[in-house]
Amino acid sequence: MGFGNKMSQLQEGLINFTSQYPDAGLIAMQKFNDPTILPPTGAIELIPFSIYKDVKNQVQTSINQLIPGGATYSKNAFELIKPKLITAKAAYPNYKIVLIFISDGVPEAFSPPPPGPGRFNPVQDPTAVAQEIKNSGIRIFTLAYLDQADKIDNNKLTELMTNVASSPNDFYTAPSSNQVTTILAQIATKLCQ
Repeated sequence: MGFGNKMSQLQEGLINFTSQYPDAGLIAMQKFNDPTILPPTGAIELIPFSIYKDVKNQVQTSINQLIPGGATYSKNAFELIKPKLITAKAAYPNYKIVLIFISDGVPEAFSPPPPGPGRFNPVQDPTAVAQEIKNSGIRIFTLAYLDQADKIDNNKLTELMTNVASSPNDFYTAPSSNQVTTILAQIATKLCQ
């Protein structure tokens, strides 16, 4: 997320998305790029599942404090959120529980090093955990935030995000940062259907 203005555009998109979020809606937020977390899993919960009106200020603060950096610990992120999604689904049976997964990079980890060209590290491939989440009845939307600077991995990222999404209609790509707000608005529309 460190290339160009990707992070600021993502923040703008998320702020717009949450500004339209219903006060009685259920929300949670996590990030998965932080190598300073000990043990170094890279995934951390920022907002536990909560009614939005109760955590509105925390959500805005968390969005504003997002910074790029670190590896892309995709599998760890899915392993962290999976039990929380399943618990939320049971605790809030009248709510639609969905996961919106946004990433600009293929799964990475600082160790072990990935085999072959590119940075894709199968140790952090979230596909199997994503399938378990989908099998539990939770819908997954994915947004692959592509960049020419990462073009060696763009095809692999697109393939991965397509496989992780619940359906081809739940997979999006943003080849330019100004599309993120539009795509998140499209996802919001689907959530209201």
